[in-house]
Amino acid sequence: MDKPLKFNNISDLMRRLKLDPPAHPMITLVNYDQVKIDLRDAGSLFMLDFYKISFKKSFNGSVKYGPGTYDFKEGGLAFLTPGQVVQMSPDSGDYQGYVLYFHPALLAGHSLAQNIHQYGFFDYAVDVSGVFSS
Repeated sequence: MDKPLKFNNISDLMRRLKLDPPAHPMITLVNYDQVKIDLRDAGSLFMLDFYKISFKKSFNGSVKYGPGTYDFKEGGLAFLTPGQVVQMSPDSGDYQGYVLYFHPALLAGHSLAQNIHQYGFFDYAVDVSGVFSS
């Protein structure tokens, strides 16, 4: 597989999603109703240099995350830390819910910056072995 499409900042991701730039460069909240799914990206790998917290009320599709694939048909929460790789599903399902993106620098000077990985939902073991071609 190809190397992941890497987003170094939230503004670049918003441009890719064809959304307005964030009001603040280090944090933004997106309503999934505003996101138009572009199936040209189906199967693509993505990596963010910032955190992502998704609240999905419903999502008719699946997400490849590390060695597994997860569906969110009943809704759910998903958490990504900077550097984790996900793969976009080829499903054209409906997204409902919200996603919060925030840059690690937003936490600078706060104890949360040092302790965020103590929270299990931000400390998934992601196995990307065999994902990248040499």
